[in-house]
Amino acid sequence: MTSWTFNFSTFAFLLILPITEGTTKFEFHGQLFCEKDNFNYQITIYEDDIYIDDKISHLPSVLSSSPHLYSATAIDNWDGFWNNFYDLYMIVTHNCTSNGKNKILTVSLGQYPVKDGDISSERNIFVNNAGIDTGDVIA
Repeated sequence: MTSWTFNFSTFAFLLILPITEGTTKFEFHGQLFCEKDNFNYQITIYEDDIYIDDKISHLPSVLSSSPHLYSATAIDNWDGFWNNFYDLYMIVTHNCTSNGKNKILTVSLGQYPVKDGDISSERNIFVNNAGIDTGDVIA
């Protein structure tokens, strides 16, 4: 019985060993390329997980004027057991379309280490008529 207790304790310790924690602040910025002088958009940033993706940021509706610069921040502090990287993507809901209807565009933001600190990344995104049609409201 002592051997089983020792082995279980060792197993339990090893189970929690590979956990990496830290509060990581992300800042994404760049230009949204659109042929229109003005258009509306909103950005939501997600952390891709095995079961349910975590919404880590939501930028409410923006009325953008050319040159359509954006900045979006997000914070995450843990990515689960045995995962030392965040896999991020953003959903841009926009009406930079020839017919004025809304589209959603999914943009991969890449993989980033779980760490205490800040990460900044420039992403220029072509939104002109890009994405799939949606009935989602930009709000």
